[in-house]
Amino acid sequence: MVQSGSRLWVRLLVRPLLLVCLLGPALRANAEGWLIDLSVKGAADAAKAAGLQPARTYRHFSWAYFRGAEEAEARFTQKARASGLRVAPNTRYHLLAPPNDPLYDQQADLNPLGELAADGDMHVQAAWGIRNSAENVVVAIIDSGMQITHEDLSPNLWTNQAEANGEPGVDDDGNGYVDDLHGWNAVDDNPELSDSLFHGTRVAGVLGARGDNGIGVAGTCWRIQMLPVRAFSDQETSSEILLAALDYVLGIPEVRIINASWGSGEDNEALYEAFRVVQARGIMAVCGAGNGGHNNDEEPFYPGSYGLDNIISVAAVNLTGELASFSNYGSSVEVAAQGSDVLTTDPYAGYYRAMGTSFATPRVTGAVALMMAEFPGMSASVIRNRIIETSRWTAALAGASLMGGLIDFAPLLEATPTTVGRWTAYP
Repeated sequence: MVQSGSRLWVRLLVRPLLLVCLLGPALRANAEGWLIDLSVKGAADAAKAAGLQPARTYRHFSWAYFRGAEEAEARFTQKARASGLRVAPNTRYHLLAPPNDPLYDQQADLNPLGELAADGDMHVQAAWGIRNSAENVVVAIIDSGMQITHEDLSPNLWTNQAEANGEPGVDDDGNGYVDDLHGWNAVDDNPELSDSLFHGTRVAGVLGARGDNGIGVAGTCWRIQMLPVRAFSDQETSSEILLAALDYVLGIPEVRIINASWGSGEDNEALYEAFRVVQARGIMAVCGAGNGGHNNDEEPFYPGSYGLDNIISVAAVNLTGELASFSNYGSSVEVAAQGSDVLTTDPYAGYYRAMGTSFATPRVTGAVALMMAEFPGMSASVIRNRIIETSRWTAALAGASLMGGLIDFAPLLEATPTTVGRWTAYP
């Protein structure tokens, strides 16, 4: 992910060289409009008096999105903080990428043939001997959408049963969203989930391509419930759209995990508070560390750098177990995972080799889902700590993450992994 000005723009976490082709001409620093905290007395009146109008409100957050002419926005922001109002820019964010499945032998990052370097082996197959599925775990993938008809993804797609059994054009479950059968499009405010960027479909395949079905590849979880929430229509989106995506997710009580393969180098108070609400709900958020090749301790990358105990920031390694050249790193990154040669689902080619912290992230999301299925009462903070504590230290990753470790699936599903308890607290 790359920072672009003061507005938080989230980038999909794909390899940077690919982004050069996709991003096109430089964009303005921030998207238009501002986020205003309506819990502060007089905030809405002050915004309207300056010529701004509410464009979007949220059910689960006190913030609202206001827009107006550029001159009106400038007048308002000059006076807002001096008047004690809480405002945040509309930041830009960027996207970051043994079953009988016939392509499984080509999934080198999962070491199907036992040829992967020891320092790069995440021991996923060993964990599958204990549990390979998380059928009752719902994961919200906030991304560019998903090809929900893909042969390897559709069996693991979340379904809103109230809408499935209801009437078209009616909000059958009363959650404020009409016909959200399989998820929601927060960009266009409708249930259309198509993925013109490919990114969300590829992320979904790493997490939950149906395993042992005689088709394509195997995801980290062979069976799981994936809920796509479209927040990107191109390589960038804004904080007001991400707030809308999170607002939708918080209205689905079954959601246990959020996969965020995107981010920004710019902090945003409104988005931070939204993730605090996510934390209060006990929902895990697994986030890409970013693809800038820099130290996140010195240049934080959000939301992974928010430092909340329900957030796991993920770096990427190559097949030899070394930090990928594009991956961000640092002690504020919790763990690393394979992300340089990942065979996954694609909306047009069927299957595709991807790289980026975008695709390391859903490997860790899958690990979290397997842990939730195996240990239903385990809290988000305990899951995070166990992933950190059981990560396998290697000299090649020293300084790359909090413990200098690659995620190790093998001990995660053990009742009492021997490595747990070496450390007791993490920042």
